[in-house]
Amino acid sequence: MINFIRKTKYPLIMVIVVLITALIPLIKYDNFYLYADTVNGYVGQMYHTGYLILHGQLPVFSTNYYASGNFIAEGQWGTFSPLSWLIGVFIYLSPNVTFSMTIVKIAALVALSIGVYLLSRSFEIDRQWSSIAGFLAPNVGFIHFTDAPSWITDLLSLVLFIFTFWAYRKYVHDGWSIIVPFIFGFFLVTQGYVYGVIYLVILLVSHFLVVLFTRNWRQLRRVLLFDILMLMLTLAVYMPGILTGSVTTRAQTFANTDFGSPTFSDFINSFFPLAQTGMTVFASGTNYVNYIAWVFVLLPFINFSKVKQALLKLRLKEATLFIPIVVLVIFNFGMLLAPDQMGPIRMPYRNFAYLGVFEIIFFALMAHASQGFVYSKRRLGTFFAIIVAGYFLNFSQVPWLSKRFVLAAGILGVLGVLIFLFKANLLQKLFWPIVGMTLIVTGLQTIRYYDIVPNLTAEHTVEYNWPGIYSKKQAENYTPAVKGSVAAFGAPKTGTYVDKNNYLFANTWYFSKHQTINAYTPVSFGAFWSFLNFTHVEGTTAIEGVNNLFSTNSVFEKNYADLLAIDNVIIYQANALPETYTNTDYANYKADNKTYRSFLTNPPAGWHISKQNKDNYVLSRDTPFNEVGSVTGASNGANVQVISNTDRKLTFKVTSDKQTDVQVVFSRLAWPGYSIDNAKLNRPIKDMLVNATIKPNQFGKTITLSFDPPFYATGKILVGLTILIVLIVVAVDVIKYKRRT
Repeated sequence: MINFIRKTKYPLIMVIVVLITALIPLIKYDNFYLYADTVNGYVGQMYHTGYLILHGQLPVFSTNYYASGNFIAEGQWGTFSPLSWLIGVFIYLSPNVTFSMTIVKIAALVALSIGVYLLSRSFEIDRQWSSIAGFLAPNVGFIHFTDAPSWITDLLSLVLFIFTFWAYRKYVHDGWSIIVPFIFGFFLVTQGYVYGVIYLVILLVSHFLVVLFTRNWRQLRRVLLFDILMLMLTLAVYMPGILTGSVTTRAQTFANTDFGSPTFSDFINSFFPLAQTGMTVFASGTNYVNYIAWVFVLLPFINFSKVKQALLKLRLKEATLFIPIVVLVIFNFGMLLAPDQMGPIRMPYRNFAYLGVFEIIFFALMAHASQGFVYSKRRLGTFFAIIVAGYFLNFSQVPWLSKRFVLAAGILGVLGVLIFLFKANLLQKLFWPIVGMTLIVTGLQTIRYYDIVPNLTAEHTVEYNWPGIYSKKQAENYTPAVKGSVAAFGAPKTGTYVDKNNYLFANTWYFSKHQTINAYTPVSFGAFWSFLNFTHVEGTTAIEGVNNLFSTNSVFEKNYADLLAIDNVIIYQANALPETYTNTDYANYKADNKTYRSFLTNPPAGWHISKQNKDNYVLSRDTPFNEVGSVTGASNGANVQVISNTDRKLTFKVTSDKQTDVQVVFSRLAWPGYSIDNAKLNRPIKDMLVNATIKPNQFGKTITLSFDPPFYATGKILVGLTILIVLIVVAVDVIKYKRRT
């Protein structure tokens, strides 16, 4: 029992500290973890995933969400991910979305601490310093104030990478079964977030080269097996998106606008508790994105001679164990200093989360090897010099926040005074002071955080002032009381509350019963995006896009609202001009207001105004389609009989009195992967709409339009093979073990 308490004491304290620091923001704002991209993207995405799983489907493809409906090409829907399915079902069944997301995110932060603890222990760091590393990691500025509130997929990816790293080390160096690293690696890759996979690739390649260099042939077999399994999973998850890339808006170029690109001062002052970056980042993410850990200020007290001795005592085989993490840190710095756009890899400051974890583990490793801290007046002087330097670097970035930086420097200064007063006694018993300082620092960071993000309230999400989504019922209150599909153009006036019965935003549309063009997607469909004047991946469109929607196609003599099977159109009045504006701004403002008034006073034939509010209205079709993906037009007066219509298959018959070719069009975007029987696919209309030609000899025959995402069938086979291979390997290991015993 005593041994059990000794082993679990520090990890238990670690978990408690993480829980406290995770709960601190909730004291004032209960929707801290339902914020920005969690609202815009993740929560609706997972809600719909849960719905699909409970209805026996995988998140692969849907015609109901137009350019946002190619889930497998987007990747982050977790088509093959049991973890994403589980989270999705939990969110779908939960009556309160804020509560469910808070549970998921706090669980992720606790899991990160446990993962860092286990990884640190695998480097033979003692329990005390492994626990310190464990509770410092979730409080890295980028993790605590950007990943946790907003970029949950990045947080989950980091957590899974750390666990995979730990389990892989146990598999390779301690002879563990492949089942443990495979499970974590499987969850990491199938989650579909590319950053974690990039770091996994660097880890596996660097370790493969180390094993090759040391000629450890026995270990090489195990390494190759795991590498091949991860490669197969990576191909299954990412190839559909790569092969679909030709029609998407996903960037394929390298560029550098310095957005999210850190400077060297951002690295140097990463120890400063209230660090303020000079980077250009989103307004909601300016706080602490470069902060890593205040304990770095204790570096002067490290006994570097003992650290050096510990390194020199390492044999070649032991030394090579550390090479992969060194390579990861070097690569991490490269990613942080790289151009801010490298194809789909954007915003370098995302890598601060990984840098923070790596640096904290390195610090814990040095503190462990130091076998205690060393006090001297010179070291104490260096300690205070570092604090002053941190103050100056932050003050030079944003001098108007000087009071904040004085407070941060003062907190660290108090620790310095305590060290001076108690000297060696305090330095040898720093665990509880480090716990206390961490709680104080996180508390102050949270308080000062609201200086920059004052709108984080229960009623609104920060960036766009959309209503907080607390429950499925509330979400439905913010959808038009109409039937069928919805297309929204423009946006509510800045700073106003969205009236009831108006539209949701981005992926919160998945809480409604409507099909829509306005759901979030980072890939989109390029021609569709341009034609309807989309302005952001979150699904917003310019008001002028409605003119294109109601323009007429000459072949079918129908407007594109008909061809796309749009049943309702919400149009918002243009936002007022800013105090200073250009001639172009004024011209656009006039054009937008003209469009707004035009459709309000003169709705298109077959449409009516079903709802009008102060600064918006809803155009509704007199006779709605009530379905997307079917045939919406046929040339030469041909008759079309639809037999069945599902997301990935449409069957129908065409008849005509005229013995001439008939062209039919579908309310489907021309994603790569479409095929048709008894007809011929044509070039997409406007480079976006699927259409086909039916010869007279095919009249009356059943025609089948099918969609099979590129590589999806192969991907399913690869995923199945990886599971089968692991099961065989485990079975062989069990048989060998039984024979030995």
